Amino acid sequence: QILTIHNGIDIRIFKQTSGNLILKNIKFMMGNSDEDGGALQLNGTCKVYNCSFKDNRAGSVGGAIYSKSTIEIRNCEFENNVAYSGGSIRGENVNVINSTFQKSRGVDGAAISGSNVNIEHCNFTENLALGGGILHVREKLTSKGCVFTKNDLAYNSKEILLAENATLEYTVELKLVNATS
Repeated sequence: QILTIHNGIDIRIFKQTSGNLILKNIKFMMGNSDEDGGALQLNGTCKVYNCSFKDNRAGSVGGAIYSKSTIEIRNCEFENNVAYSGGSIRGENVNVINSTFQKSRGVDGAAISGSNVNIEHCNFTENLALGGGILHVREKLTSKGCVFTKNDLAYNSKEILLAENATLEYTVELKLVNATS
């Protein structure tokens, strides 16, 4: 069963002050913060499974999620989230698997901005980067099987923007359709 949290006022939906947290099967909608983390501000380790984040906004970083620690995200959907840095997610150690990012906006990282970012089998569609990139990574990006489609790159943006001295590791996956041996 899915719990929906629809915020009708201009405040952040949830703030974690410390510890470990697991969030499952929750819809976070219309969270809003003048600061960091429109839906979630996380100050401890967090795992987020099968959740959706829609129409969340932050005045600074992390339109949907701002994490100061380690966050693992699996099978989640991010749509129409907005922040200056990290339209959907801004974090230090970010691990995202089998998730989608659609129509998010930001200057530094329309979808994700982080220090150490691992993305696997994620789809990035119709996001708007206003000068940075769809992803903005400061230290290390590891990527496997991700697809970038129809993203809008304004003001000389890049799909992936790596800070100076940042590293990139990626695995190329080939899918053969109607192949014969």
